[in-house]
Amino acid sequence: MSTEPHENAFAAPAADSVAASSGGRAAGDELLAARRRWFASFPEGPLEFVAAVRIIWILGVFAAPVVGGFLRTYAAIAISLLLLADAALTMWWLTGMAADHGVWLRGRLLDPARGGRPAIGPAASVALTQGLLFAFGVTFLSLPIEAARLHPGVMVTIRWIVFAAYLASVPLLLAVCRSAGLGGRRSVVLLAVPFLHWWTVRRFAADLGADFAGQAAYRLGRDSDFSRAAFIVADVFWAILVLIVAVNLSVGGIWAGLTFRGLCSGSIVAVAAIADVAAMEVAQHAYLTYLRAASRPARS
Repeated sequence: MSTEPHENAFAAPAADSVAASSGGRAAGDELLAARRRWFASFPEGPLEFVAAVRIIWILGVFAAPVVGGFLRTYAAIAISLLLLADAALTMWWLTGMAADHGVWLRGRLLDPARGGRPAIGPAASVALTQGLLFAFGVTFLSLPIEAARLHPGVMVTIRWIVFAAYLASVPLLLAVCRSAGLGGRRSVVLLAVPFLHWWTVRRFAADLGADFAGQAAYRLGRDSDFSRAAFIVADVFWAILVLIVAVNLSVGGIWAGLTFRGLCSGSIVAVAAIADVAAMEVAQHAYLTYLRAASRPARS
């Protein structure tokens, strides 16, 4: 049975009764204690690392046009590696919330082998798939390698081998995400593409946040105040970002030099990235609110 969060109103008492069966409540309490210890040390959890890495590569986007020659190639590769780390950390954050959602609100049994740790499969698969796509893009750059200049046909062969490996990795990514309870949406295929994966992550995060906020509100005896406004704003900037990236790729890349186009494109990337983190923070807030409310008995 799929564990994907749904958009319909959930029945909190039913979720509690499911969790209570088969030792689910004990597992949920154990996981709750573990999460509280984790967030006592890292108040924002994995989202702290996501924000830190994102700030670094945003600065890199503005610094890359300043450098010239072969250094620009190295700058592009460095930013690509930072984007891979960003994508992996984002999936780690999302998978952790989804796993906790399954135990607390869907009655899934806690896997004793992982002890409450989120599965690393989705994060690793996203990093692998997007990494192959970045490697494909690198083959189009002017690499400061003598062999690449002397034997251009070899680079063409490597380019299409890497692209074939990328296509083969996409079904693997979809299978891993499905096993982690994240495979119920058609948009999950966007996880294989840098920047486009933000859309899918936000869709899952919004549904998870709504469920966590609703359950917390039920326990506290109040109406849920969860809002999707931040997700809508992030989606608007995401659509602009996709257009800007497409235009830059079609006319020579975002790192073509210190130009007005490059600076405007970098600004759009930065704003879209920040709006995406702000939307994730809304879901994170709902998750943390549930952590605080879960120790209280549910009110009628």
